[in-house]
Amino acid sequence: MVFYFSSWITFFGVRDIRNYGLYVPNTMFSRLSSLEPNFKKELDSFHEMHNIFYSFTSVKSFYNFYCFKKNLPVESFNNKNILEIGSGSGFLAKIFTSNLESYNYVCLDLPQMIPYAYENLYKDQVLNAEVFLPNQIDLFNESKSRKKILFIMPNQLNLISIKFDLLNNIESFGEM
Repeated sequence: MVFYFSSWITFFGVRDIRNYGLYVPNTMFSRLSSLEPNFKKELDSFHEMHNIFYSFTSVKSFYNFYCFKKNLPVESFNNKNILEIGSGSGFLAKIFTSNLESYNYVCLDLPQMIPYAYENLYKDQVLNAEVFLPNQIDLFNESKSRKKILFIMPNQLNLISIKFDLLNNIESFGEM
């Protein structure tokens, strides 16, 4: 984790990150805006739509998604099954949800992260998605909703009977 943060700090030229991401200096935005002209505009729009504050985590997740969609058309993942390993706060799931019309999104993470991510997604009414906890796998499977998010723990992966079209991992493998 330290290496990852230090690489982002080096990339952004940031020297003042406090409380693990609760403070986002303007230098981060100016650096990204100079590299990616549309990034700041899309980031602002996303934060405004979901009424969330800027944090290191939200900016980092949005940048990862921004790079992803430059290489693959996001629309091609409508009606697909997505697995994110190490979903953390759920920001990347929130971003995908905001950009897709229909999907099954499975967030696999450690038990201590799931309540935080669940609250982050569940309380966001803009998403218009059903959100399920690890003890609700059967409800997830039975749901006819077009947008579904399921949180599971690593020992539950074998309980999911869907084939995944996209596997996503940003940094959790580096934490092992």
